[in-house]
Amino acid sequence: PPSVWRGPAGESGWLVGLPRKRVRDFVERGAARRARVLAGSAYGKILPAALVTQPAMPALNVHPSALPKYRGATPIQSALLAGETSTAVTIMWMAARMDAGDIALQVRTDIDPDENFGVLHERLAEIGASALPDALNPLSPGALPRGRQDESFATCAPPPAKADWGLRVPPPPRQPPARPPPCSCSGPFSTSAC
Repeated sequence: PPSVWRGPAGESGWLVGLPRKRVRDFVERGAARRARVLAGSAYGKILPAALVTQPAMPALNVHPSALPKYRGATPIQSALLAGETSTAVTIMWMAARMDAGDIALQVRTDIDPDENFGVLHERLAEIGASALPDALNPLSPGALPRGRQDESFATCAPPPAKADWGLRVPPPPRQPPARPPPCSCSGPFSTSAC
């Protein structure tokens, strides 16, 4: 998240921000400052292909899962709900599909049985903040790896239902309680987006 990046990145002269409406304006500001890379984290939207395929400004994303597993909006929650014992932070090249870009760097870590979403989220954010500069170092000579994701292992991490969080919300009268949706590429995360 931007809050993790602001301190170290701002001190290094990086342009850090959250483009809410006009992504192109944000990228143009970066180009005007002669930015050498576009890096994103927890943005939640697919950037236009014209922005993520510029050779003069490579586009990287920091994603809190062991891609290709748990592409989408809730990778940390999905890993916890599935009972995963390990996860990763992946630095990947942005692509036109959700979290489907080539992998540049992956830092694996165990999930402690006592970790909840908040603790794991903060820990993965710190790992990502440390991993991004490691990924950027080889960019200058153009040596940053581009390992293709194995699509046969791709899974989606859709937004959670209230039932997934253990919330006790009584159903309306005469209706059965809702069941959590299956964790698959359906609904807003169709196969074309995963």
